[in-house]
Amino acid sequence: MTVISRPRNRYGFLFGTGADGDVTISANTNLTSTLNGDIVYKNYTNLTINSGCTLSVSNMCRGLWIKVRGTLILNGTISMSKKGCFLSSGINDLYVCYTDIKVPAIGGAAGTGNVGTGGNGGDGVDGGCGGGGGAGGYTSYPNVRGGHGGTGFVGGGGCGGGGGAGSYSSGDERRYATQGGDAKAYGEKGGDGAYSGSSFNPGDDDWITGTGCGGGGAGGIAAGASGGGAATAGGVGAGGVLIITANRIEGTGNLTAIGSNGGNGYGTGANGGNGGGGGGGGSGGGSITLMFLSSSANWAANTSGGAAGAQSYWGGAAGGNGGNGSYRVWSMQELASHTRV
Repeated sequence: MTVISRPRNRYGFLFGTGADGDVTISANTNLTSTLNGDIVYKNYTNLTINSGCTLSVSNMCRGLWIKVRGTLILNGTISMSKKGCFLSSGINDLYVCYTDIKVPAIGGAAGTGNVGTGGNGGDGVDGGCGGGGGAGGYTSYPNVRGGHGGTGFVGGGGCGGGGGAGSYSSGDERRYATQGGDAKAYGEKGGDGAYSGSSFNPGDDDWITGTGCGGGGAGGIAAGASGGGAATAGGVGAGGVLIITANRIEGTGNLTAIGSNGGNGYGTGANGGNGGGGGGGGSGGGSITLMFLSSSANWAANTSGGAAGAQSYWGGAAGGNGGNGSYRVWSMQELASHTRV
């Protein structure tokens, strides 16, 4: 029989009603969620997540809030990695407790798309999600920048920008360049990678060609597309929002809200022509908030932003990393005195 410690009356509401009963997660499990829909709330009496098993949501949504009235035994993983959603409206602070413990409406800053290496997204602070990385551009004349990333927000990390591209064919000195696509705001879509092609036929079917293709920006419910060729699309999704309030926590498991990686650029050439594409930006990490009355756990948490996409050889530049999200832990004793860990 599991013994349930009685929560302090002042904060008992944080630990929920226990209406979902005792649950053991013994296989990877996705709780039902609506794409871009409301937070998934669960109220467990006791919750056990076995080693090697992951609990997450089925579709990208505004977050997962797990309340445990008794004991959370965390030996597996609770994840909102790549589960950040798109919000067309309702960009408001999400309050957890008091008036200042919240997931802020606006998180880490967007990374800038550059002619050279794309700028990293800004890190989320005090509950904020990370910003999306800016994309790399094309560094040979004519220079062109990659797409800008998106700002982190209450629904998840920002999206990454799409890589710029350029091309050159010798002989007639044809040079072209195309700017990478900017990320869409509030988790809608990573920026698309650009395409650039140049060709010249000096005769005898001896074509001089160059092609550059940018990598797609990560994040969003639909990641940025590649510019073509062997360039790659960005990864779908950014880090989402995870809140856990449990009377007691035990175990050695993991909490994750990780972003996706940007796509790689591509360039090729023949007979003196060349081209290059910039790497796409990674998407931002999410937000994890954990509150408990007592604990003997030794868990790990990861809110890393996604990695930047790589550049191609001829003139392309690497993208920027997605910004890291934020992770906060509060015991009830610390909450009572309103001091942070």
